[in-house]
Amino acid sequence: KRSSGPFFIAREMLMMYYLKNRSIRLALQCMEAAISELDGSEWQPKSDSICKFLTVCEEEKDVDSAEEFCKYLKKVNCLNHRGYKSLLQTYVAAAKTAPYMRTRIEGDGIEICSELENLLQNVSPE
Repeated sequence: KRSSGPFFIAREMLMMYYLKNRSIRLALQCMEAAISELDGSEWQPKSDSICKFLTVCEEEKDVDSAEEFCKYLKKVNCLNHRGYKSLLQTYVAAAKTAPYMRTRIEGDGIEICSELENLLQNVSPE
């Protein structure tokens, strides 16, 4: 309380702690808090943190949390090919579809390589 922020690194460390304990909702709240502190800063979460979050979502088949996390990643300009790959893998694990996904990926300027194409066949069939 006596310190002034931003506390991006601390929030990211706390997020990793929650993920270790499989508390996705609490981890997501940490990310949301970090994003709310941005105010012109150019912070981005570490790639290991992003990977861990999306891996836990895939293992838990939690598409909603993965989607929300990806919205935050987009806000800090770090939703890339790997992020979409993990998001698609979460959809596949949860046996869910997202008919709009191909358009969304293309709209974000992500090249659809064979790896993404194979996942899109399951998630967003034409």
